[in-house]
Amino acid sequence: MPINPNCITVLTVTYGHRAHLVTETIARAAAAGVHDFVVVLNGSHPDSRLAIQTLAERHNLRVQYVCNPRNIGSAPGFAAGIVEARRLNSNHVLILDDDNWLDPTSLVGYLRALDSALDTQPDVMIAGYHSANGPQHEVSHGVPIRRAYPLCIPGRFEGFDLIDRLKEKLGRKSLGVSVPPCTAISIPVAPYGGLLMSRGAINKAIDPNRELVLYHDDYDFTRRHVESGTSLMLETSIKINDADGKEAISTQRQHYMSKLFTTPVEEEWRLLYRLRNAAYTNWRLATKERVPARFIMNYTVRIVAFAIFAVRHRNLGLYARIITATVSGIRGKLGETYKLPDAVYSTND
Repeated sequence: MPINPNCITVLTVTYGHRAHLVTETIARAAAAGVHDFVVVLNGSHPDSRLAIQTLAERHNLRVQYVCNPRNIGSAPGFAAGIVEARRLNSNHVLILDDDNWLDPTSLVGYLRALDSALDTQPDVMIAGYHSANGPQHEVSHGVPIRRAYPLCIPGRFEGFDLIDRLKEKLGRKSLGVSVPPCTAISIPVAPYGGLLMSRGAINKAIDPNRELVLYHDDYDFTRRHVESGTSLMLETSIKINDADGKEAISTQRQHYMSKLFTTPVEEEWRLLYRLRNAAYTNWRLATKERVPARFIMNYTVRIVAFAIFAVRHRNLGLYARIITATVSGIRGKLGETYKLPDAVYSTND
């Protein structure tokens, strides 16, 4: 029997002064047929709840709120929302960032994909397609999974692997064979935005790791689901539209290392959370797959490269903080190490 839109609960997390975005996200989901929502107010301005409530009353929507007095990060925010959806005994949960706008046909695509997937197993997750998401863009054009998702290869650090880099320099690529593009692709990880979780997946009680705070928490969350046996499929026919209008991957990129060491001081918290959590998730995967030595090799090469660029940019202080952050990640020392500025961060950065 086809799944009814009434079986879907939309979960979104918002923060700061973003009422204009989250209300549009909710309105578009409601226009597609959704009536139940879980909204996590992550240090949001009071106007946000007022605007959402006004919209809910106008369209007869059911909205359950989870309120955090300050911005505590994406991982605790989405974890709280998923726990609340489970408490409410929601059937299936569609996670949206507060600036993900559904097309009128998107929900139909989700329901069709979910209905088909549930024929084979109860715990499934369907990821909608973000054209601005690099790995999703690549696999949708036939790029092998290993090449599109280097962060998911055991032993790498931040997607870097010395052996594979040397093989590429020698013209010996070993990251899989290109496959014909298709609309349904099994993938190892996915972002929160546009992720539909079946009731079977929700009830497995595998939630985002709150200690990661933000960055890599969505990939860690979906990877742990996949490791537990949950099916994760990318449906390229389901388009997720971002409010900022991102449509394609930028090909104009500043050199990674130069960009790293010219990070403004007030933005360092982003960089340090990202590197710490990359070290944590990459080390966890390397030890699980029994290739810790390869990770240590790649981490060491990367850290030496960091040192060279730190000297070049006269920023040894940031280099020391990067070492501290990555070592903390390897040791599993997580948590809110770096204070989040009020109403500033974006989970898409």
